[in-house]
Amino acid sequence: MDDIKIDSIITVVADYNKQAVNETDRKLDAFLQAFKKEFNSDNILIEAETITWALFQPVLSLYANGNNSSVIIELYSILEKFIIHIFPKIVSKDKKAYSVVHNLVERKNLLDIAPILVELRVWTSTDLVKLKHLVKLRNGIAQKNEKLISKALNGGKETHYLDINQIVEKFDTISYILLSVKLLVKLTDIMKDENLYS
Repeated sequence: MDDIKIDSIITVVADYNKQAVNETDRKLDAFLQAFKKEFNSDNILIEAETITWALFQPVLSLYANGNNSSVIIELYSILEKFIIHIFPKIVSKDKKAYSVVHNLVERKNLLDIAPILVELRVWTSTDLVKLKHLVKLRNGIAQKNEKLISKALNGGKETHYLDINQIVEKFDTISYILLSVKLLVKLTDIMKDENLYS
């Protein structure tokens, strides 16, 4: 019974955080190496660094502290917010069209708009497949859905509700952070070539 007392819970949390701090440098170094490998040309590197600086510092803090559930949820939020804001600018020819499109998409979600960005050749079908996996993972975490987590991270094995956080914490989220940065780099590239309205 002592295991469920608040003192025991605080000890477990403190031990977890101490371990996470000990892993911070290793995790951030692994991310840095993967980032430089993914964005290896000077032009793309500058864009990726700028986007990461502007939007992803909280994500990197969560990642470094081993809080993978929050990383996935935050990535989804950043992508959805940014895309819903930028999409009308990409497809609108003037301010009036922008206003109409903005009103149409402001209540849409990420997967409502992502296939259109593939059709417009902003993103690839491979990007969409990876994004759908991120969304599925986010939904499994946010809804505490055992089936989604089981399929996404646990090889289809039976997963208990109470095991979800533990399963997610073992998963390395670097690939999803890099995917999110890459998708936003592609969006900013298309915006450079357009006459955009705000």
